[in-house]
Amino acid sequence: MPDAMSRGMSISGDAAQSSDPALLTQQRLDCEMKVTGRIPYALNVELPGMAWARCVRSPYAHARIVSVDASRALALPGVVAVLTRDDLVPGARVGGRPPLVLPYYGAAIKDQPIVAIEKVRHVGDIVAAVVADDADIAAAAAELVDVEYEELPAVFDAVEALRADAPLVHEQIIGRYEIPPSSLAIIEPVNGTNLINHMKVRHGDVEVGFREADLVFEDRYSSPALHHCALEPHVTVADWGGDSVTIYTATQMPHFVRQQVAEIFGMPTTRVRVLVYTLGGGYGSKTYARMEPLAAVLAWKTGRPVKLVLTRPEEFVTTTKHEAHVRIKSGVKRDGTLVAREVEVYYNAGAYADRSGTIARSGGIGAAGPYRIPNVKVDAYAVYTNRPNAAPFRGLAVSQVAWAYERHTDELARQLSIDPIEFRRRNLLSDGDRFCTGEGLSDIHFRQLLDEAAEAVGYDEPLPPPSAPEKMVGRGAAVIIKHMGSNPATTTLAICLHADGAVEALSSTVDLGQGSRTVVAREVARALSVAEAAVRVPFVDTEATPPDQGTSSSRSSFFNAMAARAAADDLRRQIDELRSELNMPGDANPWSLASAVDLLRKAKIESITGVGEFHTEIGVDRDTGQGKASHHWHQAAAAAIVEVDRETGKVTPLRLHVTVHAGRVIDRANAELQNEGCAAFGLSQALFEEMRFDGGQVINANLSDYNVASLRDFPVRFTTSLSENLVADAEVHGLGETALPSVPPALGNAVRDATGVSIAVVPMTPDRVLETLRMGEQ
Repeated sequence: MPDAMSRGMSISGDAAQSSDPALLTQQRLDCEMKVTGRIPYALNVELPGMAWARCVRSPYAHARIVSVDASRALALPGVVAVLTRDDLVPGARVGGRPPLVLPYYGAAIKDQPIVAIEKVRHVGDIVAAVVADDADIAAAAAELVDVEYEELPAVFDAVEALRADAPLVHEQIIGRYEIPPSSLAIIEPVNGTNLINHMKVRHGDVEVGFREADLVFEDRYSSPALHHCALEPHVTVADWGGDSVTIYTATQMPHFVRQQVAEIFGMPTTRVRVLVYTLGGGYGSKTYARMEPLAAVLAWKTGRPVKLVLTRPEEFVTTTKHEAHVRIKSGVKRDGTLVAREVEVYYNAGAYADRSGTIARSGGIGAAGPYRIPNVKVDAYAVYTNRPNAAPFRGLAVSQVAWAYERHTDELARQLSIDPIEFRRRNLLSDGDRFCTGEGLSDIHFRQLLDEAAEAVGYDEPLPPPSAPEKMVGRGAAVIIKHMGSNPATTTLAICLHADGAVEALSSTVDLGQGSRTVVAREVARALSVAEAAVRVPFVDTEATPPDQGTSSSRSSFFNAMAARAAADDLRRQIDELRSELNMPGDANPWSLASAVDLLRKAKIESITGVGEFHTEIGVDRDTGQGKASHHWHQAAAAAIVEVDRETGKVTPLRLHVTVHAGRVIDRANAELQNEGCAAFGLSQALFEEMRFDGGQVINANLSDYNVASLRDFPVRFTTSLSENLVADAEVHGLGETALPSVPPALGNAVRDATGVSIAVVPMTPDRVLETLRMGEQ
């Protein structure tokens, strides 16, 4: 694999591995590099002659750009260049580099300009970018760029943005922006509106179901925009060499970045090289293309390597979680049988489409929950607003609807005077049932997970006594269903066997801290029946590592495990063919690492590479939601006991357990850590996290005012478990986000049990809980 070091790059810290790497597994090597500070990050990349970039951002949520004057910035010593809309002329050339062809990019609709052209669409939208000899000069120069704006009416709420008289974030979508056919097969934006996509699920006849119901209940729930909170910011270094560009970046999707940058310059992807090391967290914020297009254009304009690193306030206006409003209505029989459910979901996409259209698709499919309901109607909307861009977030699209349907499920049970756990047991999906998409289900474990979570917190035991007279104690549980990112999707993995006995597993899955390189090494070793210490997994380099959809949506372990099998089969086939060509007899065991290496040496072949691909072909009808929505379904449950202070509104978790169906566990230590990480995210979102806005301005864009849970906020009895499939060679189920959506509603249901009042909005801050208690007393 070509090494980035060969280009003269330096990484602060010694990235060399252990003195005796042959004795260590990939997992041990990664651990040693991390604890000794030797593991490389894009943030550490330094290149000869490298310049630094800083963005000029809009103070307005919606405004027409009258003029941009960079003269004062350009006069500052040390400033190399300022990029403005005047540079984004299709066909423009600089030096011997390719012409700029398309000044827009985007995951589904190419509606986001490199820098704003006609107008800005959210506070923090990039208007210009300064390149200077160092970061301080770039920051100072950015303050000197003069921009004149004409402020326009803005819209911030997704429901309001769909009104006929709402300001248009984009005056035209279809016919103006490039939309790939693959996107149009899933989303359907409407000109003259702010609608990006309207996903529908139609299963049975919901009106008939409501007529047959004994009781019908309706509730509304909402969840806020959130900050991803990756410790590592967005960082990209771009470096042109002739007609090709090399990009060092913190991305979850290196091949997508490669494609997008190539399209901006109208050149083949082979002339874009993307290198990705370990990420300091992503959680969806580093999916698709973020700062890479801008960095590539800045390096193109200046002819120098350019490094762009976002500040924390900039992170808050670069990606957010989708704020969502949910209306949910259910019809039930008096015995607790669910017969109908109708759901409306409004996802706030922010200023650019990004992947919001498929967020609505994924959330719409999962909005009915893990229940056997014969009549379902779901309408999920992704809507442009003048808020910062919303992007995929850990628990993709499901956290918002799970908060709604699991809180609603508890309210249904209480209205019927049925224990909430028992109510769920009566309605949960099982093997052989059909989901609301019409697809048959197998490998379903909801009841087992629910019972395990409940037992772990002592749900059926007497509640612990309150710690003070003003305290109240309650219990709650939740169960969720989540799709896997497979709509459709392909992962390719290569296994390179060298004549010196080294085995390289080449994968474009990015290690975000979840231990993916360990998983790949372990699965390749398993597929080849070799020692794990024999396998090495290099960092991602699109010049060497084969294409992959991206590291997201809890798909990577499963897809890589399947691709590793195919690659191992291909490698064995080539070894067998080579043995036949050379007329060499096989061993008693035709495949062993020693015999294969011996064969390569005798044939004087340096290496041989097996390539394997795994592909899923799924899809649902856009107008009915019927079809196959996921290769398999991720399943989780959580249970909690909380104490609530009636005088302050503070919620204190006393016990919390989350459990996930894992299928086959590859790396138990990391699997358990993923569960714990999901629980941490879920608790933090349930009780603390919320981006607050004054109009379009984020007013808590720092980690002092944006509250995140600490270890002191976790219960003493905090446990997790993995449910495993005992079937031989069972499928691997993703764990990176599965447990998260179950935690907020479990805590919310416990607060409901303790206080007797229903909380409809997260986070359940003391002020919000107090307000709800007071309203309940009226």
